[in-house]
Amino acid sequence: MRIGIKVSTRRFVLLDADEIYFLESDDHDTWIRTARKTRVRSVRSLGELDKALKPHGFARVHKSYLFNLDRVREVRLRKGDDNDWG
Repeated sequence: MRIGIKVSTRRFVLLDADEIYFLESDDHDTWIRTARKTRVRSVRSLGELDKALKPHGFARVHKSYLFNLDRVREVRLRKGDDNDWG
């Protein structure tokens, strides 16, 4: 299924939900990382995108990250910190 990502007030980019790996909130920007290793900046908040992408298998794993669970292979702790997932 294709998702319309608003990248400016006058421009949308269409992406297949399955080509999106994860989304990251960075201050006032939301960055979308795709299978082609490109980054797309969205003007929509991570919260708005969370609601739109939840039916497509995405999950909010942190206040700043939204992942496509179909793309996750492994989750592990970073070395040296029992609370730092990477």
